[in-house]
Amino acid sequence: MKYFNSFKVDNLIYSVDMIRFKFELSKYYQEKLYLLIKSLGSYDYYVSNRPFSYRELFKIKTFDLKYSFTLGVSLNGAKRSDSELCFVEFNPNKLYDSIEFARVITFINNFKINLELALYDIAIDIPFGKKYVSIIKDRRVYKKFVYDCEGNNVTEYLGQTAESGRVKLYNKTIESNLNYDLTRLELTTNCLDYLVVQKQIPKLLVCGNFDLFASTKLSKSDYVLLQLLWLCDNPNYFYRQLGRDKQEKLKSFVSSNFSLNFSEKVFNHLIKIINIFKDKNYEIQKENL
Repeated sequence: MKYFNSFKVDNLIYSVDMIRFKFELSKYYQEKLYLLIKSLGSYDYYVSNRPFSYRELFKIKTFDLKYSFTLGVSLNGAKRSDSELCFVEFNPNKLYDSIEFARVITFINNFKINLELALYDIAIDIPFGKKYVSIIKDRRVYKKFVYDCEGNNVTEYLGQTAESGRVKLYNKTIESNLNYDLTRLELTTNCLDYLVVQKQIPKLLVCGNFDLFASTKLSKSDYVLLQLLWLCDNPNYFYRQLGRDKQEKLKSFVSSNFSLNFSEKVFNHLIKIINIFKDKNYEIQKENL
């Protein structure tokens, strides 16, 4: 799986999985950008007159047609100056070595056009199957979608769609057709304040992270019961209905939670990754540095 400047902390892989920059482009520079886009090869083009949508939307594809990034030009806003508002949205993990993307971002940076960070995704890859990892609910809206009976293909959400602080927890093994267990947590945020972002990262129930499995002998029926508890939205409710001996045996697995080690050092490293694409000397990235 492709990563750009990812790094590992406590066996978790951190990366930036989406960046959206907004910027202003005069009519003169918009025309120059159109000429560049036409020279790139394959792209999809959409036009919209809906209020507060972008008049022109380009979905620009890489030469192998595997990946793409989006460019919105000229917002249909309330003010005349809104016609100069634009955005570019891309996944650095997939596009760090794309010639097409490099040409567009270099065009913007070469003309000293200010790229303002509007939104970004922090991706945290957890080396366990999804059925062993669950979100601990907080005050945000919670949704859960189950696509199989085994609890493997399950996606959980915290927060409202398109709002800063939206969290998605899903089976990355299935999504990316991997041959190993991987669960991904994605946080979508527009915040650059570490303390706020830290609070947006939820706590998790991670059954697979316990070394107790190696030291505690669970019967087959206990292990099945434990998996069923972990599939519940509120495992503690059913746990409290078990007998005292059974509660004591499963206590370490059910009542514990797993806090991601999201330190300020981790946060600052992620912001540095984003800032690479704002550099006027940006060049195509040959490898995951």
